Amino acid sequence: MTSIFGPAFTVFIVMFGITILIFVHELGHFIVAKLSKIKVEAFSIGFGPKIIGYTYKDTEYRICAIPLGGYVKMAGESIADKDKKGSPDEFISKPPFTRIGVFAAGATMNLIFAVPACIVMYLLGVNFSSPQIGSLTPGKSEWNSGLQVGDTIIEINNQPVKTLEDYRRAVLRAPIGTELAVKALRGEETITTTVVAKGSQGFGALPLANVVKRIIKGSAAEKGGLRPRDEILEISGKVIYSNKQMLQLASEKKDQPINIKIRRPSPDNINVSAITTLTLTPEKLANSLYDLNSAENIPAVVGSVKKESPADIAGLKPGDKILSVNDTPVLSWYSFKETIKANSNTALSVKIARNKEELTINLTPRADFDGAGVIDMVCASSNALGEVPVGSPLESAGLKPGDIIIKANDEEISDLTDLDAIVWASKGRPVTLQVKRDGVTIEASLSMKAKDQWLLGIEFKPKSVRQQYGFGEAVIKGLNESADLVILTFQLIGKLFKGEESTKGLAGPIGIFRFSYIVVQTEGISYFLWLLALFSLNLAILNLLPIPVLDGGGIFLTLIEKIKGTPVSEKAQMVAQYIGLFFILSLVAFAFYNDIVNIILG
Repeated sequence: MTSIFGPAFTVFIVMFGITILIFVHELGHFIVAKLSKIKVEAFSIGFGPKIIGYTYKDTEYRICAIPLGGYVKMAGESIADKDKKGSPDEFISKPPFTRIGVFAAGATMNLIFAVPACIVMYLLGVNFSSPQIGSLTPGKSEWNSGLQVGDTIIEINNQPVKTLEDYRRAVLRAPIGTELAVKALRGEETITTTVVAKGSQGFGALPLANVVKRIIKGSAAEKGGLRPRDEILEISGKVIYSNKQMLQLASEKKDQPINIKIRRPSPDNINVSAITTLTLTPEKLANSLYDLNSAENIPAVVGSVKKESPADIAGLKPGDKILSVNDTPVLSWYSFKETIKANSNTALSVKIARNKEELTINLTPRADFDGAGVIDMVCASSNALGEVPVGSPLESAGLKPGDIIIKANDEEISDLTDLDAIVWASKGRPVTLQVKRDGVTIEASLSMKAKDQWLLGIEFKPKSVRQQYGFGEAVIKGLNESADLVILTFQLIGKLFKGEESTKGLAGPIGIFRFSYIVVQTEGISYFLWLLALFSLNLAILNLLPIPVLDGGGIFLTLIEKIKGTPVSEKAQMVAQYIGLFFILSLVAFAFYNDIVNIILG
């Protein structure tokens, strides 16, 4: 992770930013209450025990121990307030529309805050991910659309796309199931396709990640003259767009020199970047790997097929088992994948098994972004071994093709990736396996010898597009961005209530803090300002929902009072408060659950 700031200072920045949002919200309530001549007994940032307090003109200003909120305590705040005296400076004594103004002031201040935050962001300059695709998640909308790694999205539904965020917002706004017209550049060719909107969980286009984010001190990259912000164009003549590719190449070349073509940005980010070539030699690290890669040895069975892909055109279907290619037997997904990679734009005769019948099909892999053959097919997950490589730890453990791994160290194995994770964590200690062979369960002991680790010492981040403007343009862009984020937030909330958007994306305090920390560490203050603007708008809109215990609930009950002419009864208010509190606590608990799951799953 790039350390733009040190960890301690990053934590301070994040806490300060979130505190500012709370302060702004409560300041809105405070200002309107004071203007309405309501006695404010306390203005607090945070909950729980008071750390420090100062009283001025009947108001105590507090900072409390738990910085996850704040409050303004007004005299006679509710009909249930035991200390109310009926005096004219009490909240409950004020006319309904005055009270509604106090309730709405917090959200209004949060809405206002987003505008200068976005303006300052554009003045300082902010980086958004480039619309060039670096990877596609199998089964997601973009994977099925015909888009390919390396394509640059330039338009969606006739609207220009300058960043991947532009594209993402257009997809999120669209009703679920809507087909969106997409234009993209593929080399010098413009291609047109359609993407089906499936909400945030259906979004599967990740940006090209080929910009140096971090260089390990003393590594081959540092010795070879590579710098942060350099854009990697080619390594040994191959286009590189992921950390995985780079690690693979370093392992293949080991201690052989590698030529790396880079684009080095000018110091001011405005002038033309220079293209140059550096020579780096991978270095063996002291810490070794325990990488089994057994997941590559599963049977070559079709899991899913991209529409209009080479696999689809050839007639491959989920469940098909690959038996041979050009009469050469296929034992595993790995051997099939390697054959495909080596035969781009070459017709292959493939024998498959489908429903106990053997068929022969013609398959022509297309050339991928780096020239390797691909057919746009994903293998079905499995806990069975299709191949046991000679001399591998799997063979040493006495395992054979067709064996099904049931358990490893008493943990259930549903996919061989589970086994890889357990072996990785074992650091060379023996792993006890339960294996099913020909219907009989047997035990085996798997030991993994350390593998040498060869690295260049580079960590990538997504290629970005910098957006920076003078004051006039920054104001216009900031206003437009704030309005756009408000509309997007309302649309996403609407989809959540209609069940069209997954609740998996809901984040609680842990998730918000964790993501904010990463943003500040890797992207700096400008992008964090954008994030604060988004949080502020979300806080405003959520607070206005007609749920008791939220400001919107207070507005709702006060409107009922205005319509019926008398206050809502104390009993009805208490019941509403309990229902609202239960709803909010359930939502917070669910968000905490999401946070914990996301941390565990990475």
